[in-house]
Amino acid sequence: MTKQQSRTQILKKRTKKKERSIWFSILMWLFILIFLAVIAGCAAITAGFFYLSQDLPQINTLNDYRPAIVTNVFSDDGRKIGEELGNHYMSQNVPYDVDGSVMIIVATDAPVTSRNLERLAKRAFLGVARVGGFASNGSGDYVIAFSTHPDVRRDINEKEITRSIRELTNSAMTPLFLAAVEATEEAILNSLFMAETMKGVNGRVQEALPLEAVLKNKEQN
Repeated sequence: MTKQQSRTQILKKRTKKKERSIWFSILMWLFILIFLAVIAGCAAITAGFFYLSQDLPQINTLNDYRPAIVTNVFSDDGRKIGEELGNHYMSQNVPYDVDGSVMIIVATDAPVTSRNLERLAKRAFLGVARVGGFASNGSGDYVIAFSTHPDVRRDINEKEITRSIRELTNSAMTPLFLAAVEATEEAILNSLFMAETMKGVNGRVQEALPLEAVLKNKEQN
């Protein structure tokens, strides 16, 4: 090996060593920057948490904590009859809770099969909401929907292995959806106005709607 070749190999080794040193420095600085970014992000999240948590109530006061009411529900004429009568959820004048189940049956003579019957049943809950229902924690509301149209009936004596069904299209369902909402709303209102005071187990009493007070309030407004 000549001196020139030896010198060339030495230079190559030095160059590779220098390149490795440069890449090592780049990776080290990249790691440091990532580490600092993570620390800064954690610090920002922690600071934000402590800043936002200043308005939260103390743990030992949660039993007495009542969130502020941020919304009001008005009737179509802008009045709040339940509030005016003092008979509404969270009113101190109502000793009973609001949990309970609304059982709704939707029947139609339109040719509707199970898929659109399910969609129809879901719309009935909008009728419950119209009269003030909001599906409380213990609420177990449910809806059953069925059709009496001959084209969608199942004949247990049918011999064929296939069958053809004529049913409404999706675009034709909108009037039925509206009907389900309005019929549910009217049925609940009729039930409220016709219900009488009921006495149940353990001396529990469910008072009837104060019709005179409601009608008087309606006349005054």
